[in-house]
Amino acid sequence: MRLNYLFLTWTVIISLILLAVIAAPPILTNFQQFYGTVDNLPNGTYYFLKARLGNQSFSTPIAADGKYGYASIFKVYGSSGTINFTVTAVGRSEVFAGTAAFESGAVTLLNLRYGTDSGRSAGNATSNASSAASTSSTDSTSSSRRSSTDTTSGILKPKQCRQNWVCGLWNDCLNGRQTRSCYRDDQCAALTASGAVNETLPMPKPAESRDCEVSAAPALGSQQICSPSSQRCLGQQLQECFYDGQSWNTLESCPESCDSLTLSCRSAALPETQQPFSLPVWLYIAAGALILIAIVGGMIFVVHKNSKYAPAKEYIRACRNKYISDSQIKAKLLGEGWDEKAVDKLLK
Repeated sequence: MRLNYLFLTWTVIISLILLAVIAAPPILTNFQQFYGTVDNLPNGTYYFLKARLGNQSFSTPIAADGKYGYASIFKVYGSSGTINFTVTAVGRSEVFAGTAAFESGAVTLLNLRYGTDSGRSAGNATSNASSAASTSSTDSTSSSRRSSTDTTSGILKPKQCRQNWVCGLWNDCLNGRQTRSCYRDDQCAALTASGAVNETLPMPKPAESRDCEVSAAPALGSQQICSPSSQRCLGQQLQECFYDGQSWNTLESCPESCDSLTLSCRSAALPETQQPFSLPVWLYIAAGALILIAIVGGMIFVVHKNSKYAPAKEYIRACRNKYISDSQIKAKLLGEGWDEKAVDKLLK
C-alpha cells in the first residue's frame, strides 16, 4: 500500500513538471532579424553588410541586386541599443549605411543606403589618393618594360559599367618600333543586355605601338595579372582581383555554380521573411489538458482498485493470524464470488 501511494505521488509531481514545460512556449527574444535592400551601391565588386551592436559585430553578403537577408538569414543578437550598419568589400574601407533600434524577437524590413555625405567624401578622398598613387607609379615605371596587363580607372555611378582593357607584353624592337595587342576584358555588353546596367563608361584604348625603349628588367613582384577590384567566376568560385593586381582572392565558394553574368552564386531563393517558429497557444493548452486528464484517470483507477480488493485483503490477513491454510482461505473466497486470478494474486 505504501509503495502504491509513493508511486502515485511521484507520478503526480513528474507529470506537473512536464505539464509546466510543455505548456510554456519557447521564448526567443535575444535577436532581431533583418532583410531588405542596400541602395546606391557602386558596381564592380562584392559587398558585405556589417551590423555593430555594442562590442558585437555581425555580417552578411549583399547580392548583386542589392538585397540582403533573403538567401541567408541575417540576425543581430543582443538585448538593447542602437545598431549601426556599414558596407564594406575586400580591400576597401567601411562606408556608413544607416542605423536601427534593437527590438527583441522582431523580423524587420530595413532598406539601407550606401554612404552619407561624410562617407562619400571619405570614399572620394580615398579614390583620389589611390588614383594619384597609381599615376605616380605609372610615371616612375614608364621607362621600364610594361607588365602583362594595362588597366585604367574611372569613377562609377549607379547602373554604370566601366570598360577594362588588357594588353600583352611589348614585342621585340623592329625598325625602331615596338607593338603589342590590347583587348576588352569586361562584361559591360552582357550586363547591359541583361538590364543590370544601363550605361557603359568608355575608357580609352591603350597605345599598341611605341618607339623602342631600352629599359631595365621589371622589379620582382611588379607585374599585374588582373585589374584591381575586377571579378571573375573560376569554376564554382567567385574571385576578386587584389588591390595590387597581382593575385586573385576567393570571395565565396558557390554550392551550385557561379554566374559569370551577374558575378554571383546561383542558389534557390528563400522566402523574403523568416519568422521564428512557434506553435499555436491552443495546442499547448490542449496538450496540458490531455496530460491532466490522464493523471486524474490514473489516480482514480489506482484508488478504485485498492478499495475494491480491500475486504479480501483484510480477510486473508485475519485468517492467516489464526493459522488458517491458504487453500481454505481460497475456497472461502471463491465461495463468496471472488475472482480466482485476483485471489491467487492476493495470496502471494
